[in-house]
Amino acid sequence: MPGSVIYVTDSHHNRFRPYFKEMIRAFESSTHKPTERRLDSINVVSYTFDAFHQTFNPAQISGYKMGEWMVELLCLIPIHIAVARENRFVPLNNGVIDPRLENHLLGAEVSQIVDALNIGWYESIFNSYLATKPVKVISSMGEQSVGTLNYVKYMAC
Repeated sequence: MPGSVIYVTDSHHNRFRPYFKEMIRAFESSTHKPTERRLDSINVVSYTFDAFHQTFNPAQISGYKMGEWMVELLCLIPIHIAVARENRFVPLNNGVIDPRLENHLLGAEVSQIVDALNIGWYESIFNSYLATKPVKVISSMGEQSVGTLNYVKYMAC
């Protein structure tokens, strides 16, 4: 059953659905995460406050602050910061192999590699909202497609 995102506001009702669909399209095309187009099935609607209270029984719905909900949703997505291939540790740039970054970091110290890692807009979440929350680092090595993962994951939540 597809989920729903309901915006309750007194203005701009026609803007939410196209904006949300564009965000999904941009996310899928820029990150290449395996969403299998499931995000397209999310129903995006908006109501005025009066229409919302007439349509829904408050006891039957859950409510979240949008920013908090988005951060918690994003915490479910593992962030790949490096891959191990051909007996090498290859740092990723925003989740993607970048030969320029790899060449730039040849012979670099660990601290230089850490400073060069880029996880895109996640960094602003980690530096603000999640700055005081525990961080879990999950590392798993092995050949691809044999039941183990061959990359390092970084998750904050």
